[in-house]
Amino acid sequence: MTLDTPFRVASNTKTFTAATVLRLAEAGKLCLDDAISDHLDRATYQCLQSAGFCCERITIRHLLAHSSGLADHTDDPNYLAAAFEDPSRAWTRMEQVQIGASLAKPIGEPGAVYHYSDTGYVLLREVIERVSGRSLAATVRDELGFERHGLRATWWEGAEVPHVDAEPRRRQFVHGRDVTDLHPSVDAYGGGGLVVSVRDLGGLTAALFEGRVLRQETTLAEMLAPTGAERDDGYRLGVMAICAGGFEVYGHVGYWGTAALYVPALGIALGGFVAERDRRPDLIASMLGFVVALGEATDVACAF
Repeated sequence: MTLDTPFRVASNTKTFTAATVLRLAEAGKLCLDDAISDHLDRATYQCLQSAGFCCERITIRHLLAHSSGLADHTDDPNYLAAAFEDPSRAWTRMEQVQIGASLAKPIGEPGAVYHYSDTGYVLLREVIERVSGRSLAATVRDELGFERHGLRATWWEGAEVPHVDAEPRRRQFVHGRDVTDLHPSVDAYGGGGLVVSVRDLGGLTAALFEGRVLRQETTLAEMLAPTGAERDDGYRLGVMAICAGGFEVYGHVGYWGTAALYVPALGIALGGFVAERDRRPDLIASMLGFVVALGEATDVACAF
């Protein structure tokens, strides 16, 4: 492994999907408080409505903040079991939406209760593509400026080909099981899907939080503002917020064993990968430990 070895980063993708939605909002192509009924195709709308979800009351902001009331299709224990049993199986967006919608009745009123939902980010892909008129991969790449930021080991798996200079994608494991060859559609529709090196992940994270992705400072502030949802676990709009060592820390983690953090008071981005998913807690502890060590030597207030 090197700093340029690409990994599937799973839910680290959510931060950049969210940033793309915010870029589209800055351009006036959507509003975060638009009802999702204005941006979904008929089949998706009917699937949600028939399961008891009122699309006219759920907003794009709710999807970004995991407060839409939707469950997470990956909460279904049969979902990953089926994927592991048949690694070549290709999953459709509609399958994932149907699973997520069928798992539970609305989990609280829209905006009221936080419940992490990959299904919500599958819906955001549809919103992005219908608003932009292009694929998710093309829209995120252009809006966030992958080329401008010099990302040479970053691509949307299944939708793009790796850069000619990119190293081979790293093998990854869950409970000792090699999951490298799982079909990318198992986690590819906005809540996941990016393959990124640790160098690129750190670089793009820094670019986002240092104002080189979003057009306006107020947009980043909105991304990082508390949502008001009950039991939100510090989740904002595609970003998690915590306090470590006296510092405010923003970032995200990915299921397969990845993490990205940004510490505004220090102006540093941290990225880390482990090949075995079971070691992800150790990775996060190491990264936060580094921040805490700095915090012990610095008097910085932390308030959310």
